[in-house]
Amino acid sequence: MNNKIYFVLSFLLCQFAFSQSTKLEFGKISEEEYNYNIVPFEQDASAVTLSEYGELQLKNYGYVLKQHVRKKILKQDAIEGNVLKFSFNPTNKYNRVKINKVQVYNKIGGEVVVSKLDQKDIIQETIDENTIQLIYAIPNVKVGSIIEYETEVTRTANLYATPWNFQNDYPILKSKLDVRIHTDFDNRFFLIGQKLNEKYGNRKGNKSWEIENVASVKKFDKIYNVNDFKETIGFQYSAEQDWHGTIFSSSNWLSLRSVFAKNIATNTRNVDFNEIAIKINNGNSQLETYKNVMDYVKQNFKLIETNYVDKMSNFKTGLLGTKTGSNLDFVVLVNRLLKSKGLESHLVINSFRNRGRLIMDFPIVSRISNIQTMTIVDNQVYLFDENILKITDDNYKEKVVFPYSEYYNQLVLKLETSTNEFLNIQPPLSESYLINELEFKGDEVKMKSLNKFKGYFNKENQKNYDFPMFNELTYSSEDLNNQGNYSSINKIFVNKGKMVNYFGFEFPFNDALNFLNIEKERKYQVELDFPFQKVVQLKSKIPKDFVLKYDKFNHEIKAIGNKLQYKQQIEVVNNEFVITYILLINQSIISSKELKEYSEFLTKIAERNKDIVILMNKK
Repeated sequence: MNNKIYFVLSFLLCQFAFSQSTKLEFGKISEEEYNYNIVPFEQDASAVTLSEYGELQLKNYGYVLKQHVRKKILKQDAIEGNVLKFSFNPTNKYNRVKINKVQVYNKIGGEVVVSKLDQKDIIQETIDENTIQLIYAIPNVKVGSIIEYETEVTRTANLYATPWNFQNDYPILKSKLDVRIHTDFDNRFFLIGQKLNEKYGNRKGNKSWEIENVASVKKFDKIYNVNDFKETIGFQYSAEQDWHGTIFSSSNWLSLRSVFAKNIATNTRNVDFNEIAIKINNGNSQLETYKNVMDYVKQNFKLIETNYVDKMSNFKTGLLGTKTGSNLDFVVLVNRLLKSKGLESHLVINSFRNRGRLIMDFPIVSRISNIQTMTIVDNQVYLFDENILKITDDNYKEKVVFPYSEYYNQLVLKLETSTNEFLNIQPPLSESYLINELEFKGDEVKMKSLNKFKGYFNKENQKNYDFPMFNELTYSSEDLNNQGNYSSINKIFVNKGKMVNYFGFEFPFNDALNFLNIEKERKYQVELDFPFQKVVQLKSKIPKDFVLKYDKFNHEIKAIGNKLQYKQQIEVVNNEFVITYILLINQSIISSKELKEYSEFLTKIAERNKDIVILMNKK
């Protein structure tokens, strides 16, 4: 028994000693740190965090974060902006900031010159009656400087906070956070980021985290929100505790959904939605019926207040007692009317892109935006909330069919189900068409170009949300033949001369491929703003004395279950030819498992850049 006790004590002492040894010793800079000049995993970095340590103390009022950071300047463009800046509320004793130590180390002629903080140099600026800002501009910063500082931040956190990021604007060689619990309230920590979850994701009750060699957030590309990916630790209090007791910090999705569902059921108990729905005309299609419901609600009901998600539990107005209502009234009304018209419609919990997407295993408060109505028509998801009907002109009609892309943040959670049912969503397909047609009259050549756009490709000046059309232009021979050795207009190039004697038809999707391409080493998913289809078509009669030249032009490429497609083809009928290029990207989220297939698809398309069709004079 004594041996067992001795072993346990020895283990705990070793663990404590290790934790203590990993803390930084202020002012003790190694020769390796002075000589460090390039980050192997991010060689273009202009600065690097050599090491950082944090101690987070959870209190009944919030938290205290003690931070020790050591950073090195590697390039000239990182010299500017080395300022410590913190805000706090002077009326709240639990909202305070201290800049305890700052030192800058410069090696000059083999000697280390140290510049130290003088507390008199800290500027205290009053922003308003509730905000004071502490500002300290770190002096004597040069290429090669090492900056070291210690700060202490005290904050209130009634529900949640994300006080520590292991990933920031510059790469980090080592980052460690220890947590001390000094609170009576139940809480839960959550981890975001690949490295953290790979190392600690299955460790329950862990109170110490450390990761190394973390690239800067600048390396993230083609994502909605960096907060979905950067290495971060946050905490959230459970719902049942004292003044933290609110449904919005529920420890699981089921309890959160049940409160909303109960409130909605109570407020809609005596409402006959069929009686209202019968006044709305059925359309010739489900989509037309969907639009008719939106039109009816906009014309007959008025929003009288603005409620956010943290007030939705106070849904006590009683639905449709008058022709006015709150945000949630509108959303529920539209949902029930759509159901009455026979459309598949669900109330869902959603998070907008600017908040970060929902996490399946835990309802993070800061990521819940609101409750919306989700309707599925012809396999397409349409999301509705009251903001669409706040639009005062006819632009709301476009937003009904192409809702704000901000709403589509990969996941929504059905509200009125017995189990947690998450659905993957993406915006409706947008379309872009460019049609060029050549016309020959003697020595004169004219080209007519027509652009058509649908959905999120639309320009601000376009009102017709069904299928807008604009930019119908005509080019003369002079327009086609007035630049350099050849001029290029809308993917058609011609030679320079007194008269046009050949045309080349270019591969039209180089810009699209440049945008879609990803790095080979990418390990996180691709997030495109919306799915799209681009079509470029070139057509003409083959004039007398001209010949059309091409070789093995027709190709078709598909990937990811035909969600990604590319097609190029040429058709010649009755001395008239049509060249068609089609690029379809009908999936806005490319998962990490699909990256290889996605990249190979783009590579195969790029190889078709060599396929050119020439219309040339035989003379």
